[in-house]
This record gives sequence, structure tokens and C-alpha cells, in this order.
Amino acid sequence: MVSFIKNILRQRWKRSTASFRKHTESVLNIGDGEVAVVTYTPAADKMKVFSTFIREGIERGDWIFYLYPDEEREIVRAKLKEYGVDVEKNEKDGTLYLKSLSEFFMPDGSFDKGISIRFLLNRREEAKRKGYNVREIEDVGDFSFLNGQWQQYTVDYWDNHKWGVPPGVGVLYEPFIMELTAINVGSMSEAQTTEILKTFGGGKYPSTRFIDLFEYGDAFSRRIDMPHPKLLGRKFLLEFDPTSNYETVVRDFAREAMASLEPQSPKTK
Repeated sequence: MVSFIKNILRQRWKRSTASFRKHTESVLNIGDGEVAVVTYTPAADKMKVFSTFIREGIERGDWIFYLYPDEEREIVRAKLKEYGVDVEKNEKDGTLYLKSLSEFFMPDGSFDKGISIRFLLNRREEAKRKGYNVREIEDVGDFSFLNGQWQQYTVDYWDNHKWGVPPGVGVLYEPFIMELTAINVGSMSEAQTTEILKTFGGGKYPSTRFIDLFEYGDAFSRRIDMPHPKLLGRKFLLEFDPTSNYETVVRDFAREAMASLEPQSPKTK
């Protein structure tokens, strides 16, 4: 686990531009019943990815739960609208739930993990009862809402027994729930980031996946040494040897297009 995390960090710090990696049918390569810890820096346009993830959920009829850092209160709704999410409509019909971290976790000024957990458990139960799947994004930023005390989040909330699982197992996820916990590691040291990721990855059920947004966005363009903006409006003819691993090139093309909110179907010949 530690070596895997260090490899992620080394890859990020060696690069200077933001990018995204994703599966062709989804902006993020996760499915129902899975939990992922997403790391990002200010260099990555996370709102493109989160907005697409949310829009995908709305289009298939999921309920969406999205917490965001307090300082992004003014831009989250604007960015969601910019990237195709009808915020007012979906908030009104209950599809989309938006709150800042402090509004949700600290309504009275202190970290109230008990109320927060009960709210989410009740919301999940209601969704399950009504036949909805759930997509949850908890963008904890750099934990500034807890004055940087990330251990308080992991111990008091993430690993709380009220989720209904033994200590050290992590948050229990059911098949109808898709969860992202996003962390801004831009100002953190490699040692601190490694410690945080190791803590989040310590649970045994379910296995926690790690997604680094710094790896997304130029999956195809870096193969041909051409910046993404120069790809726009161009046509490509991909010729390949059927015995080669050509699917990865096509997949990278689709991944980059979707990460940039340009979901076009690549054609091969």
C-alpha cells in the first residue's frame, strides 16, 4: 500500500500540467458499491470531473450528495451550471443536495459527526427504499474546516462505529452507493499526503481505490506530443496492427475527451 501511494505521488510531482484518467463509459472508473479517495491540486480542474460525475448520475436517475470546501461556496453552483447541471431544478426535486463542509459538519460551530452520520444513513435508506442509487462526493479540501486536523475527520467520522461496521474497517458501502472522498494535497508534503492516504486505505471492506486527478486530461494528447487545445476541431485516422494493444490508444482518446467534457465517440478504421 505505501509503495503504491508513493508511486502515485512521484508521478504527480514529476509533472507540471494537470490531467485526468477515466474509463470510457464513465468520467471516473468506479462503479456502484465502490469507494474512491480522489487526490487533486489546484492545477487540476476538478470541477470538470465532478460536474460530469454529477451529470452522469442525474442522467441515470441517481440521487447526488455533494459537500464542498467553504471557500468555494460562490463558485460551485456557477461551475456546475457552466458544465451542464441544472442546479435549481435538481435541488428543488431532491436529486441534488449541496452543502459546504461547515454547513454540514459544523452547523453549531463544532464538528458534529453524529448528526452528520445519521443524516447520511437516513438519506441512503430513503434512496434505497425508493429505488434510487446514490452518488456522494465529499470534497474535504485541505481539511481547513477542521484547521487541518485531518485525523479528526478519519477517526471521528470516516471510521466511526455508527456506520455499522467494526473499527478499522472503514465506512460501509452498499451496492447502490458510489462514493468519492476528495482531498486537496496541493500544499501538503509528500510525507503528510502518504500518511493521509495510508489512513484512508486502511479499511478492509470495501477496498479503497485511489484516483489521482493529476493523471487525467492529456491521456491521448501526450502520446502524440500535442497540447489538448490543439486537438480541438481536428480529425484523426488511427491505423493499427490488430495484434497490438491498440485499445489503450482509443481508450485514452475517449478518456481525455470526457475529462474535457467533450464526450465524442472515437472512430477507428
